[in-house]
Amino acid sequence: MHCARAKSLEAEKTFKDLVKREKQEFVDQEILSKEISSGLLALQQSLENHEEVRQTVDEQIVDLRRRTEHEKREEKLRVLKRALASVFAQAIETGFARLEQNDSKQAREYFQLSCEADPDSVWALSNLAVAKAMDGDRKGAFEALRTAKAKTKNPERFDEWLKEEPAFTKLRGTPEFNSLLENSAQH
Repeated sequence: MHCARAKSLEAEKTFKDLVKREKQEFVDQEILSKEISSGLLALQQSLENHEEVRQTVDEQIVDLRRRTEHEKREEKLRVLKRALASVFAQAIETGFARLEQNDSKQAREYFQLSCEADPDSVWALSNLAVAKAMDGDRKGAFEALRTAKAKTKNPERFDEWLKEEPAFTKLRGTPEFNSLLENSAQH
């Protein structure tokens, strides 16, 4: 009887320790992403030092990503990954909000920051290409599209999206656009 009670108390303590550790991890995650989140929010304002704020946010995101890439301790890595995912989500969601407001210039800024958080995200790269195309940056749009295309795991689906995306209407039929589609046909 005493053995069962001891095991029950031990299990209860283990559970409490896990809950306490998880709460601390969320606090740590909030601390890691809070300054970046504040910077992302600030970029929506008309600031005299806009470019400086953007550069700082960019550097903070790159630093967080690098720390995540190099962290070996599982507990710390989990916190870093969640903080980075939170920053990525905030940047990409704000980019979509800016596109809905027909603010392609600011949308591209946020999609670029989401690419800093996750350089392998075809989703972020594709939306960066859309924002750049809408903003009249043909060269930048093609650069983002080529990178996204190289990283996609589904080239056929990517090509279908390319053919249908309204932001690329002015790009269709150009040698650069046709080259994007031809590269798929060769694979």
